[in-house]
Amino acid sequence: VHRQLIAHQLEKNRYYLHSVFDCIKFLVTNELAFQGDEENQQSFSAGKFLNLFQSMMERDTKLKERTTKIPANDSYLSPEMQNEMISIFATLVQKAIVCETKQSDGKCVSIFCDGTRDRNNIEQLAVALRYVKETPKERLLTVVNLSSLDANSIAHSILDSLRETELIYTIVQHSSQFSTPREHPH
Repeated sequence: VHRQLIAHQLEKNRYYLHSVFDCIKFLVTNELAFQGDEENQQSFSAGKFLNLFQSMMERDTKLKERTTKIPANDSYLSPEMQNEMISIFATLVQKAIVCETKQSDGKCVSIFCDGTRDRNNIEQLAVALRYVKETPKERLLTVVNLSSLDANSIAHSILDSLRETELIYTIVQHSSQFSTPREHPH
């Protein structure tokens, strides 16, 4: 009986977390801002995340019932938790891109970068990949904050981002296949 109670509680918690993840996934996929002026569910300017979650609760009695039993400090609705979940999603997407790149049709992967300053005047470098997997693909791998704009610092930032994703091993492995000396007939 005790195990059944725990299993039932776990099922309810998973349902709640899946709903939180669904809200985050929707906003991230549609490139929408999360926060409003006030981060509480009773505010008219609570932000898209809390408003979307509130809307889901109004339509889903199971979710609403579960929400009433969760302590306020453990609701997974805080901006910090939202950012943590976004980071988890980003890591999963990045891993999927790296996996797809490693399984690409050709032996050629192209890396390209572009930089711009954000509104806080911080130079950011977008690191992207091109490869072929059935059709040509172009994927943003990561965005890196640059501390310096000299060529050496930029090159190190690019290589570090490739190392972090474990993609550099694949690139070096493929490039070494092309640079091996061939025997020429005499």
